[in-house]
Amino acid sequence: MTKVESIKKLLQSAHKEQIIEGLKEFEHNRFTELIPELLHLYERNDNEINTIIIFLLTNMKQKNGADVLIQSFKTLPWIEKHPELIRICWENGLNYSSHLDFFAELFTRSSYETALEAFTVIEENLEHAQKHDLEACVKILKSAETNISTMLKSLYSELIKLLEQKINSF
Repeated sequence: MTKVESIKKLLQSAHKEQIIEGLKEFEHNRFTELIPELLHLYERNDNEINTIIIFLLTNMKQKNGADVLIQSFKTLPWIEKHPELIRICWENGLNYSSHLDFFAELFTRSSYETALEAFTVIEENLEHAQKHDLEACVKILKSAETNISTMLKSLYSELIKLLEQKINSF
């Protein structure tokens, strides 16, 4: 059994002690391919385990971690209900500039708190974004303009303004 497989087995355990042991092993080894397991664990577990998962993902520094995290988020129908998971993406400092479209879509369909976190991820990644990624982001946002809640209108306007300013700087 490989190290990844043994950690995965611990994370899938029904026993909290084994899950915590698996989380400690993840912390020491940082296998990004286990991120989907962490997120599925997040959905079904208690506050103590979820706090550890947030800590681990916030402190993740592997460059491919951003891609794996976003691909995992895309499989979770409940992601917009967890702004604390979106917050990870700006707190861990990884480059999410090629995933701005995901955050734009999330912004358009989420609560204020989650939309604010998505806004922050977009804002923090403008520096590294390509023009075509920014344009795609604006297109998504503008196509959803009529569905933006009243509570999000000012945040929406500010986001469009930031994106268009960055596009015009190219």
